[in-house]
Amino acid sequence: QFEYEIGTMKNGGPKLYSVNLLYPLFSKNLPKKLPEDLPRIKCKVFTIPIKSITTEDINLVVGDLSNRSKHLWNSLQSQLDEKSSAADIKFLMDTKFKSNKSDAIYTLFLKPLINNHLLSNNYCDLNLDLEEEAKDNRIIDVLCHDHIPEEFKYFIMGYILRNLIELLKLDKIKKKNIAVFREAAQFMKVQDKTSENEDIVQIFRNRIIDVARYARSGLFLACDTQSPDEVKNMIDGSADLLAICEMPGAKDREELCLPLRRDHRMSPSQIRYISMMPVYQMLVVERLKKAILIK
Repeated sequence: QFEYEIGTMKNGGPKLYSVNLLYPLFSKNLPKKLPEDLPRIKCKVFTIPIKSITTEDINLVVGDLSNRSKHLWNSLQSQLDEKSSAADIKFLMDTKFKSNKSDAIYTLFLKPLINNHLLSNNYCDLNLDLEEEAKDNRIIDVLCHDHIPEEFKYFIMGYILRNLIELLKLDKIKKKNIAVFREAAQFMKVQDKTSENEDIVQIFRNRIIDVARYARSGLFLACDTQSPDEVKNMIDGSADLLAICEMPGAKDREELCLPLRRDHRMSPSQIRYISMMPVYQMLVVERLKKAILIK
């Protein structure tokens, strides 16, 4: 299929990396069998330790927490230890904190995760060990969204990003890590303000921007989008490396290319060429340098 698009290759094709497919344990959603192609492609179902979750993570499900919800979470954490499981949270909510069972943090966050068995203690064998995953740079970890409930997708991604940054600050993982996001417009779209969970999307967007700002600490973002016009605030001044493929939309070309044209980093002929560029070519713009065409 690759050769059909670009013509017969003189050398071997792209390297086949080993892949770990990561599935959060939402037990009510997961099928009995998950895709694997051993030994190269492995499937890993993971849980999340209760004590590793912060209010910043919970905001990605509930939105900004009320003082009552914050107090409930802090009280629960003080009652739990490293060996505590989801069953301990359920017991506390049925007894000591029974009056708080209508709080959003319990109904929207804790209760669904308890029912789906995602929460665990610190010693569960299924816990996601990002430090261990980051040791082998020959393996690509892919977070699979297929069976994650829509309301928890930002929580899972945000939890992983926050923990990677913390591991980097503590020098527990290597300084060369790339987080690849497909279709960044899903959370970086600037024009669409009609979403029901716009406040949650904004919280996740802020986390992405923070990660990008401190990328040189060792976690680099690689985001793609079909429309630069939709994510213009993400692009302006943020890209160390910008790869431009075929772009037939005039508005997209204008949004992306005119600033580069004004800075004499892209020529008018290059801008015109983007509208009909073959699939096996792209323009690459490195930070502070002029655009070059690669084949």
